[in-house]
Amino acid sequence: MDQQKQPYRVVDAQNQGWRLATGTTGGYAPDFGFTRGLPVAVSYAELTTTRGPIRPVVPVPDADRRALLRAFRDAGDRAAVSLLIALEQVQRQATARADSDTARRTLVAGAEESWEAAHLTMLLGGAAAGTGGARFDSAAVGAIARVLGAWVAGHDVYVEVAQTLSAVFADYLDEDVDGHPRGWSRAADTSLQPGSAGFETNGGLLLYSWLASRSRRSRLVP
Repeated sequence: MDQQKQPYRVVDAQNQGWRLATGTTGGYAPDFGFTRGLPVAVSYAELTTTRGPIRPVVPVPDADRRALLRAFRDAGDRAAVSLLIALEQVQRQATARADSDTARRTLVAGAEESWEAAHLTMLLGGAAAGTGGARFDSAAVGAIARVLGAWVAGHDVYVEVAQTLSAVFADYLDEDVDGHPRGWSRAADTSLQPGSAGFETNGGLLLYSWLASRSRRSRLVP
């Protein structure tokens, strides 16, 4: 493949992410490759042969971004928890159809070494267990899960999840509501607000630091 046409990031059949390696001629390096015993630089052709099918990582489609924002608006102050529950639902579906390592990487394969992916991994790994009593919107959960499921389970392309959701949710936080940014107070359950008894231990702070990291107008005010 012409190097100029090669995608910067790809995901293989085992949900292992690969990125174009610096200092190579079109070779791909794996995320966390050293700890997983994977080769440092592999050609696109070799990846296709040995670990295919290969899916390029692509930006979020505009239609999906609009669908997510609609779901968040419909959920109101239940949006943050509804998103988390939708992610858990997609993760359970992945676990049911793949081996444990492949399933575990399903939602982070697009940029597994990013801090956003690390936050998402912690939330799905039990750090948000304290959010179990928070309110959510069932219809929004379904709508969000359909979008996310298509991102990670499609045969042709893969949409990076953790960074993309952080950006889209920040847009939701920054939308005007009665002349002011919506902010976290109108996007998350009371149990996930600063000042609540378990904010720093129930996943609230972790969820906020991920979903609001790209917000330009919203600030967390204890």
